[in-house]
Amino acid sequence: MNDNKTQETKRCSRCGRILPLASFRFQRKSYYRSECRDCEAIYNKEYEARKKEKNDDFSDNIEMLFQRKYKEIHSARILNLKETGLDIELMGEDEIFVRLMDCSNTWLSNYGRLIRLYRGRYNLLQGNKSGNGQTYTVRKPVYKDGEWIKTERTLKAAKAVIETFIVNPDIANNTRIWHRGNDINNNYYRNLYPLTIEQYTVVLEHYERTGDDSEEYILKVMNDIRFKKDDWSRKAFRPTLCGVGYHGCADVDSKSDAYIKWKNMIERCYNQNTLSWHPAWEGCTVCDEWLNFSNFRYWYEAHKYKAKSLSLDKDILMKGNRLYCSEFCVLIPKDINLLMVSSTGKDRGALPIGVGKDKRYKNKYRAEMTAFGKDVKIGTYNSPEEAFLHYKEYKEAFIKKVAEQRKGKIPFTVYEALKNWQVEITD
Repeated sequence: MNDNKTQETKRCSRCGRILPLASFRFQRKSYYRSECRDCEAIYNKEYEARKKEKNDDFSDNIEMLFQRKYKEIHSARILNLKETGLDIELMGEDEIFVRLMDCSNTWLSNYGRLIRLYRGRYNLLQGNKSGNGQTYTVRKPVYKDGEWIKTERTLKAAKAVIETFIVNPDIANNTRIWHRGNDINNNYYRNLYPLTIEQYTVVLEHYERTGDDSEEYILKVMNDIRFKKDDWSRKAFRPTLCGVGYHGCADVDSKSDAYIKWKNMIERCYNQNTLSWHPAWEGCTVCDEWLNFSNFRYWYEAHKYKAKSLSLDKDILMKGNRLYCSEFCVLIPKDINLLMVSSTGKDRGALPIGVGKDKRYKNKYRAEMTAFGKDVKIGTYNSPEEAFLHYKEYKEAFIKKVAEQRKGKIPFTVYEALKNWQVEITD
């Protein structure tokens, strides 16, 4: 029987040749394909080529929903190289080193280089280069088994540069990074693009075929609905909260902690009724990334930890900060958040913070504070200035004590901020 099979022939429907059955692909137990293997291979190759060409055929009506944006860097985060004692040649006139808020004494440049302060000395780290690009070993805090600990982690330069310098429109799904020129060692922030897996594949195929990876082309890929998630919709990107906040995803649980905190944050900054009741929030804004709920949720899930109640705080790491963003915001226990809140001048009058007139004595001033729901009377003094100095001394000592009591239970950045907190008469 096998000999008969090897002698049987079949005509290819595409090329017309009469060939042995072995030249045709066997399918469905008893069926040979009508095209020979050679013609099938040619067809598949042509199909893939047509598919790639189709990826270049963009609509003239593509709505450029996602634009290229870069983050504004707070001057307090920029390292003064003259004070480091380092003699290093800049990779470009615009190279700056920006403090990474979740790594102790570590600064990242917009070219992907890293400086660390260790035992009083600044060092430009060499890191490691491999097929996965430039990486560094850093010590980062991790929440494990109910405790915050510092452990060595691998920091990918390109990913860190994007997180520090580039506005990522879809953090949850943009898991791949395109390097301009497909050069994985090119970590200059203007040459990095966060993309989805499918978008990255399209850009790579186009670049290998044409040598083109212009920003214009990449933005068209990012905005073409064919290369988005199956559940993507324009509706999810329409601002529905206070005219600025949008969901950015389909799976929204409006009763979740993440959504409630996001909604409160947006309303705190952009709801005029809320601002009329709380004028201290006037002038506060939300960064571009966090106007997208999906992006905020991604950050929240990565930073939440076990506590009775967590509050979103924007200014404990950077006093006076008015911008809600991943760089300066932290989740802290609600009782600590209330401890750090100071009343506005309108609420307390012309007297310094922590100072009030003592109704029992004429021309006397009392210093007092509220801690964990209890009023603490510090003392009575002859002048507002004297009362404030005692308030300042007492509250700073109290905050440091709380920091030590909660060490390991709160993020290290919060612990360090509490240890170094200074009460100002202008608070």
